[in-house]
Amino acid sequence: MNLQHYKQESAKLRQQITNLQNSNRTLIGDAIATMNHRDLKQLEARLDKGLGKIRARKNELLCSELEYMERRELELQNDNLYLKSRVEENERAKQTTNMMGAPSTSEFQQSFAPYDPIKSFLQFSIMQQQQPPPPPQPQPSQYYFQQQDDRKLFNLDKWTLGDLRF
Repeated sequence: MNLQHYKQESAKLRQQITNLQNSNRTLIGDAIATMNHRDLKQLEARLDKGLGKIRARKNELLCSELEYMERRELELQNDNLYLKSRVEENERAKQTTNMMGAPSTSEFQQSFAPYDPIKSFLQFSIMQQQQPPPPPQPQPSQYYFQQQDDRKLFNLDKWTLGDLRF
């Protein structure tokens, strides 16, 4: 009983494989010469339907990419404004420091005698105490990483605008 069941299943699977191979050959045009008019019309309808789905998917991907780019543009504008304000803040701090009469870095370095390891260590310590702490570095935008994930998810690297035909 068990052996007979497996033989029947095997025959069904072979038939399915044969049908799929024939269908595949038909879709790629290998067996087109032997097809009648009705079969050709059905094939054309199936291909048109498939192309419609592909175009819809490309449109969907393009729209999502445009939305993402708009969000990214706003993020970059905000980052740019933040960085501009930090630069202006640093410039004001430099002007304030220069107005107080603090020597510039080159004047400060020239005022020391030739190299002495002990003095150099002390000078380095003094210079570190006089310098303001460095400004915090802006964190990388979360959208950059999201963009990379989206590109991998949708495999957009191979799509170009030239590929889109409507």
